[in-house]
Amino acid sequence: MTGLGARALAASAGSFRLGPLDFDLPAGAFGTLLGPSGAGKTTLLRALAGLSPSDGEIVLGGARCAGPPEARPIGWVPQGGGLFPHLTALGNVALVRRKEAPPAAELLARAGAAHLASRSAGALSGGERLRVALARALGRLPRVLLLDEPLAAIDGPGREPLLELLAGLTRSGATVLQVTHDAPQALATSDWIAILDAGRLLAAGPFATLLGGPLPAAARRLLGSENLLAGTFAPAGGGLSAFSSPRCRLSVPGELSGEGCVLFPASAVALAPPGEAVTSIRNRVRDRIRSVGGDGPTLDAVLDSGLVAAVTRAAAEALALAPGVEVVAEIKATALRPLLRRSRAV
Repeated sequence: MTGLGARALAASAGSFRLGPLDFDLPAGAFGTLLGPSGAGKTTLLRALAGLSPSDGEIVLGGARCAGPPEARPIGWVPQGGGLFPHLTALGNVALVRRKEAPPAAELLARAGAAHLASRSAGALSGGERLRVALARALGRLPRVLLLDEPLAAIDGPGREPLLELLAGLTRSGATVLQVTHDAPQALATSDWIAILDAGRLLAAGPFATLLGGPLPAAARRLLGSENLLAGTFAPAGGGLSAFSSPRCRLSVPGELSGEGCVLFPASAVALAPPGEAVTSIRNRVRDRIRSVGGDGPTLDAVLDSGLVAAVTRAAAEALALAPGVEVVAEIKATALRPLLRRSRAV
């Protein structure tokens, strides 16, 4: 079931034009809008929250969602929290709490901020403001929670517990959509990812689906690597883990267990003719060429599995690379970057 969706949704911010966009974020999912600065991420969140005018249709739980912000069952956490600095943390939460919601003190406790109740909002750190802002948003009993760059100003040891807090937000039954330009955080926490650039939606879908097939080159760059595979890790001994995905199986550094993804650059993939080879490389994937292209001295060879290899023009000619040609993709384990997903049970 769709938790939050858009149909030909368009909005403007000055001369910037967003959309039209179409997407469906499943109910109860933790979703992420990923993209560079100026992509239109905040403009989209504001349109969804009713804070900016928009064209098209917003869908919530299968029904059209319209009206002013206060009439929408949507919680909004802007960058910096948007707290009233002259009020205490408890006062900020109580100010907007719906009467049927839990008491403000309980909401603060859920966000790990009970100890901040009597503190002035103006004296809180970045992480503390985020916790109080989340408690305040939850006090509106939202069906959808929108977070604009929740960790943008938070670094160091304080970031880890906040990541755990964000990963567990959907336990309340809400659908969550965050904005970030932090690809590793998006990949570690998200059930669903939408990649936005210059007001256009490059790709969107559930985590495993999005990483389970070929992505546009611009989307791969924004995710941080030409090759991204979703799958599961299992310890294999010798300081390695076996990584299994629908596309291939790989040996990965580290002893890992659970769901996650593997990232590696196209330059880490070498292509060879089929056949046995005695080398130190153990990750050998039999595949076929889907396409070969590029304008510079290095070409991108895209395989049927979706893997991308960077090859020189001379190598492409020597191997006679063309659509349909069978090859073996060789990938060094040391070039693989494993990333575990965070548990929803937190």
